[in-house]
Amino acid sequence: MSNTETWWDRVKDEAVATVTPEELKEIAPPLEEEKQPLIVIGGSGHGKTEGLEQANAEMRKLNYGYEEPAVDCMVDRPRKGQHGYINFNSSSREPEDMALPNFGDLQRYESTVTTALPGADDSWYPDKGMTEDDLVVTVNVEEIAKNVNNYKVWAQLFNERSLGTNYRVPKHTWFTATGNRSSDNAGAHDLFSDLVSRSTIVYCKSTVEAFLNYHRGELHPLIETIVKYQGDQFLFTQEDEASGKAFASPRTVAKASRFLNNGMDLSNRIAYPIMLGTIGLKATTELMATWRAYERLGDIDEMLNDPVAHKDKIDQLRSDNSHNGRQTLCSVIAMLGKRVKKDATQFNRLIKFVNRIDEEAAVTFVNCALQANDKVRKESEFVKHYADNQMFYF
Repeated sequence: MSNTETWWDRVKDEAVATVTPEELKEIAPPLEEEKQPLIVIGGSGHGKTEGLEQANAEMRKLNYGYEEPAVDCMVDRPRKGQHGYINFNSSSREPEDMALPNFGDLQRYESTVTTALPGADDSWYPDKGMTEDDLVVTVNVEEIAKNVNNYKVWAQLFNERSLGTNYRVPKHTWFTATGNRSSDNAGAHDLFSDLVSRSTIVYCKSTVEAFLNYHRGELHPLIETIVKYQGDQFLFTQEDEASGKAFASPRTVAKASRFLNNGMDLSNRIAYPIMLGTIGLKATTELMATWRAYERLGDIDEMLNDPVAHKDKIDQLRSDNSHNGRQTLCSVIAMLGKRVKKDATQFNRLIKFVNRIDEEAAVTFVNCALQANDKVRKESEFVKHYADNQMFYF
């Protein structure tokens, strides 16, 4: 969102209001307090799971005062004063993995839950004197919409807070879930009404701004500049790719960035099929074209050493809003960002050059430089830039 745009401006005309992954942390605390199940629906790779992890951390801090990470209940059990977290992948489970038929001593049919559910057996109360009041657990259901066989199980746990004849959900247990819509081409189904009726369902979609904020300081300069200048056209390409083919999403673009940060050389012929299989044809074409754009620049050091003599070329970088022009500008900023990796003092010279292009280019360059070398913060020109451009950082 822009500085003047409110959340209402963003959603008021949408048939279904959406939230970003970062906004989930504002939603979680009040819902957990009421033990209202939260189902987060959205396209593949939009950060639903990561957003919920952040949301749970915020909820633990606000509702319980817990600063420590949650205890993974698949590995250990939470003690008093700890928050447990258990993750189920619904697509890989069947109803019998959750509850088993059992005939008791009186030959009466009962249903016995597995030990994976909170409070199902004594292993959930490891401390002497620990009771249900001390058991605080969040149960997250991944891929909830991919296995309709489990809908009745989750509906009973969500709605009635029980399962079978002898399991009652502990009162400090909260349920969350993630899933795709049936229209997302991800093998998902529409949710049954008994799941919908007593849950809060939010539709989660990342944005360019949210993606850049979430991965601040982590992105490879080439990826960061392309996302900054190409926006949705680079970050979301599923609708532009054939069904069953790789596509760009926040998750896959972040993975491509890690490949580059780990030293992948785009001049190596093997880089192309790796990128193609990770972010799809459209984004890979954009990435490779931007990487090659520096060949159209000539000697960039000549521009740096004598910007006055190359005023026309710098003016072209500023004013060329064509696709090739944006690719070239992305390439320039990415290359300059890498130059401070070994020597942070180069920042003082480079920022003066980038300032000749425009303010937006300077801010993008600074973000790239910070990722390459955090020591840039100590340089005099960074302090001056930061003071003059706080509106872009707060």
